[in-house]
Amino acid sequence: MKKKLLTLGALAVVMSANAQSVIFYSGDNSKVFVSKDALVYTGGSFKLDAAQEKAVENKGMITIVGDYVKGTNNGVDGKEFVNVYTAANDYGQVKLLSATGASDARMTTQRPAASTNYFGASYAMSFPYKDQVSYVMKSFGLEESTFRGDCGLDVFCANRYKMNLTKWNNNKLQHDAVQTANTFKAGDYYNLNLREPNMQAVMTGTIGYKGTPDGRAYTQAAKGVIIGLDEQAFSGLGYNEWKKRMNSYKEAYETYLGYVSSTSKVLNKNVYRFGNPYTSNLDLSDFGNGSNPWLKIKNGGDKTIKEATERLFIKNFTITKRMSTYDVNWGPVAGGINATGAETYHIVKFDGTQWQGSAEALLIRPTETFNLNFLQLDPSKLGSRIIEAEVNFNDNHKTYDYVAGATKTQATGLTSKSAATMKSAAAASVAKDFYQAEVALMKDNVLDASPVYLVGSSKYTQSGAASETSAKIFVYGVDGDNVALNSKKQFNEFNSNEYVGKPLGLGLSNLKEGTTYTLSFNLTEGDIFTGVKNFSDAKLYLKDTTNNKVIEVASDKLVSFVAGTQEQNANRFVFYWKETPVTLSTENANVTSSSTIVYKEGTQNKVKFENTATKANVEVYDASGRLVLSEAGVNTVSDFVLNLAAGQTSMYVVKVTYLNGEVRTIKFVK
Repeated sequence: MKKKLLTLGALAVVMSANAQSVIFYSGDNSKVFVSKDALVYTGGSFKLDAAQEKAVENKGMITIVGDYVKGTNNGVDGKEFVNVYTAANDYGQVKLLSATGASDARMTTQRPAASTNYFGASYAMSFPYKDQVSYVMKSFGLEESTFRGDCGLDVFCANRYKMNLTKWNNNKLQHDAVQTANTFKAGDYYNLNLREPNMQAVMTGTIGYKGTPDGRAYTQAAKGVIIGLDEQAFSGLGYNEWKKRMNSYKEAYETYLGYVSSTSKVLNKNVYRFGNPYTSNLDLSDFGNGSNPWLKIKNGGDKTIKEATERLFIKNFTITKRMSTYDVNWGPVAGGINATGAETYHIVKFDGTQWQGSAEALLIRPTETFNLNFLQLDPSKLGSRIIEAEVNFNDNHKTYDYVAGATKTQATGLTSKSAATMKSAAAASVAKDFYQAEVALMKDNVLDASPVYLVGSSKYTQSGAASETSAKIFVYGVDGDNVALNSKKQFNEFNSNEYVGKPLGLGLSNLKEGTTYTLSFNLTEGDIFTGVKNFSDAKLYLKDTTNNKVIEVASDKLVSFVAGTQEQNANRFVFYWKETPVTLSTENANVTSSSTIVYKEGTQNKVKFENTATKANVEVYDASGRLVLSEAGVNTVSDFVLNLAAGQTSMYVVKVTYLNGEVRTIKFVK
């Protein structure tokens, strides 16, 4: 994001000569306007001493290094300081860098109204304020006296579903009552009741959420155990054994965790939900490889997500964030993820080295919430199947950017100073050893289901483990060199060096026959934060088996089709990595052999050449940059066997120089 740093004098505000006290002062009848992309840095506390509406109109970024306090003229309504919402990636933000929490002035944070999909249910939110909860009614133009919060904590109440708010309790796995006298805790996960007509009437357009921001560090522990059981007893139960038990409010757990039959002893146990505590965006990208990890696993001592994954305490940890079109009906998917109708959510998965999935799931905007999902774990290492987690947010996690930071483990490149050119090329190849294709199903230009992901890297191996999903779109796992039809996933990993020219199945289910749908694609390379139109050194193809046509997948391409029968849709589309099958019709022959690849056949590693020249020189370098194999004038009609010395697993770089001068560099692990 390009930022313009404005001087305070340009904003017509009064300055204090004492840098230890208030340094930014907005007086009565003054007007401060911060335009889009402009950055204001106060260098001290901010005093709001105005009563008129939008005395401070913020469409950019304001950093307050201190407290945000009111003056004698301030109306303390929130209307005086407004963070304006214009579009999804265009809204005013404030970073309040305060260690004291002494702020007492209010502000307004504008956000889009909840979709009408939520009418008749509740809408998950986080409020970045510390006011009494009844003040939320002011955000809707209603009086505080209209707030309903008379149900008690941990007791049955006949009016429970008429209360304005409930709050998710990570330690009891239930929605707690929020009483009128309670105060907001910024960062907690609240449910705003949209069942009542008076709330539906005001939930429209842009909502100006009003309150007193805090800005301090947020810490919250989570260790979910249902009432009536201790940790070990709960750990040993399968979902079918406890889903019909009653929580403190006489609700069966399955009524909000999902009506599904499962004997899993992990399903729905570690349902941990949080929100953004701040009036700026929140960046969740640091999984423990940077200096600001925000999540710790406490079982057996503090561990970051990276450390817990490396030590096999957990596997495939995910974060999900609801999209605006998320359907509120529950379905048979773990962790509170919806799986009926138009279920749409952003998701990232940690693979032990870096994130896979949607980078949007790592950027939590003001008032947004997110779920932590621990679906695979080792109870023998953890001590039970109950994850003890702790979330810690501070100033380092606040961001103005609209894309989360690209925090990932850096791959090890070549270290020798010899063969400098090859070293540079190899390092670039290593850095790009990650290829991801996000595939989305659209209907009438609207996302119809959560996207799925094909993820390739030399560190991955294919899997065809049995798994089921009720989603409309999924990717099949791989069994040997074939599509595993009983393995339906949201993420399908494959080895980018070895699984070449072999099928990667895409499944579609529950589509309306005769209806037109569209597949759209989003490609990222190196990490999930770096979008590309096309992969730089490889190609991904999509074959439509109904007409035998093949296209190269690109981020700017769309594939429209008319849905057939359930059986036809299930196997209609197949992806191929780097090259397409030789059985294609003549009209598609030009897309084969368009990449130089290294693949494994039995115990041999081979080079398959592309159709660019009849001869090529082949050189192979080891991880130190040492030339270990050189062959000139290789005939490119046949695949070339790399005769390398037997030994331990190591990384190599192959340099292919074609007769026409074109050069290709490929990394592989032997």
